[in-house]
Amino acid sequence: MDFLIYYGDGDVIQDTSPFEIHKRSDVQVIIQPDENVVWYSQCGDDYYIWRNRRWWGVDIFGLFDYLLQSGRKCVLFGRTIDNKDFQRIFMEAKHRMKELTGHEKVAYKPEERKP
Repeated sequence: MDFLIYYGDGDVIQDTSPFEIHKRSDVQVIIQPDENVVWYSQCGDDYYIWRNRRWWGVDIFGLFDYLLQSGRKCVLFGRTIDNKDFQRIFMEAKHRMKELTGHEKVAYKPEERKP
């Protein structure tokens, strides 16, 4: 697995080429593998950029910086939703990752937001 993208309406995309993703807005959680914590979540950001074969959450200035660099670009847009809806989506992602990896989420990366 390279990544899972969870949307506010319940849609989930897995391992599609970032440049072929048609749904660009309402991103809630992006799950990506990590060798230290098994997997980590990228969530709560305004924008998500594809760089160095992974998704990064950035603010408006990070987006501008990314767009000013040369090369092909891929941007997804987050959306604020009700906290209980977000928690439901995050718990679904957590459950799915336990099924895929066989591991509970027990550790977080220092830069990872904890829902």
